[in-house]
Amino acid sequence: MVNRQHVEQGLHDRAVKDIARVRFAGGNWVNKVVYTNPNGEHNLGVNTGHTTLYPDLVIVQRSTRVLTEVVEVETASSVSEYEAPQWRDYSKFGVPLYLYVPLGWGEAAKRISRNLKIGVSYFREWSYDNGRLIVREI
Repeated sequence: MVNRQHVEQGLHDRAVKDIARVRFAGGNWVNKVVYTNPNGEHNLGVNTGHTTLYPDLVIVQRSTRVLTEVVEVETASSVSEYEAPQWRDYSKFGVPLYLYVPLGWGEAAKRISRNLKIGVSYFREWSYDNGRLIVREI
């Protein structure tokens, strides 16, 4: 369902890996395992009972492998009402959903989520500065 421009796919996949490495490692995350599913990879999914879905990041408790968080990373072309049903699916897992959107797209993502009554737990904006990932809470 991803409506991402082909040229953005590499940037998206880099952001998925960097967000996993920078934002979900150490500290409170030491007892958790982060799986990434960039570019259509199926490293770890979430079974809904009807199908298995593959958010960009799937975070589980290290000892029990119980799902604790999911993360979806968007690019400029995929912050849209077309992508929002995917956000809704991920918000129904019963764990926090983090939605990462490019810098400047946070308000649009919030508006779409609000208009469609989608329960995103945390919104973040991401960008790169001289090759370094920058994340801003919104």
